[in-house]
Amino acid sequence: MRWEFKRDFEDLEIIITEVQNPIADRKMNPNLPKTVLKTKCNFDEFVLCVVKELDRIIKQRGILGYRQEWQSSTFPVDGFLALKYACLYKKPFEITKKDSGTSLDEELNLLNKNIDEM
Repeated sequence: MRWEFKRDFEDLEIIITEVQNPIADRKMNPNLPKTVLKTKCNFDEFVLCVVKELDRIIKQRGILGYRQEWQSSTFPVDGFLALKYACLYKKPFEITKKDSGTSLDEELNLLNKNIDEM
């Protein structure tokens, strides 16, 4: 599957296409590639849905449990925190301290904050 995201201000177009992997597929399928889904949605609502789902997964599985479930993929904690912060406070991720990195206490508070109340 190939996912394409095209943003036009507050609109987001999502196109999911089923493609063929010529290395893995010995028999070529003449019906591929084909578009499986083509839709538009509000960008902010889409991001909020992604954050809510990641929030649910991390609270259910934990960061290390996420890796156990999805084997080779580590939990994208930095991107998740940035998106969650942006959704909660409607501004860019700014919990860094000038010249000293980030605050672990603020990051942990953000991880524990319940986004479902939004």
